[in-house]
Amino acid sequence: MSAQRHIEKEYAEHAAYYDERWARYNHASCSGTLRAVSQCTGHADENETISLLDIACGTGLLLAQLRTLHPRANLFGVDLSQQMLDKAQQRLGTHADLQKAEAAQLPFVDSQFDITICNSASQYFEDVPKFLSEAARVLKPGGQLILTVWASDTLLSTLHYRWLSSRHPAIHKVLKSTAYTELLAAANFELLDIGHYNAGPLWQLATLRARKPTQTDRQGIVPP
Repeated sequence: MSAQRHIEKEYAEHAAYYDERWARYNHASCSGTLRAVSQCTGHADENETISLLDIACGTGLLLAQLRTLHPRANLFGVDLSQQMLDKAQQRLGTHADLQKAEAAQLPFVDSQFDITICNSASQYFEDVPKFLSEAARVLKPGGQLILTVWASDTLLSTLHYRWLSSRHPAIHKVLKSTAYTELLAAANFELLDIGHYNAGPLWQLATLRARKPTQTDRQGIVPP
């Protein structure tokens, strides 16, 4: 069975109870991601309409919180699991554009979004560099990527994630947070900050915030 089919099968089974079973984890990961989003939008004009994409949006829990915080935002989400998307559609109604798609093949035009988000999904991606390339492609110049990841930065978290990987074939690989900073740099992102925190004693997480360069940045021109 392909990795994609493993993911679809696993989350088809999880969809009905995902939010309730993983409530503590979801609260921690969503809170970390939302803190990073607030750093992106803190200086935005209150009348400005931002466009935001949640990659691997699951049941739409994060998108619903974003809608509350940013009611004027244009919200989009993609996920591999139709069952998870169905839950998201029930939650969000017409307030978000939801599509079934892979993170490495996004169905959007270049430079469409101000912010892209990926919360707790990169461990399932077979090709993280391709995902980052796609996230950069659909971002506007100067737009930001918020990436919340499982981080195997300690012995305990490494052993925990290895155990999970042995039980769940959908999990491809869990990386150290330093590996993600290197991958972001290779994808020509500028790392703005990184926060480390836990969602319980075994779940070590990191949220990275990175910026897509503008043409001015590439030319080495310093704004006045």
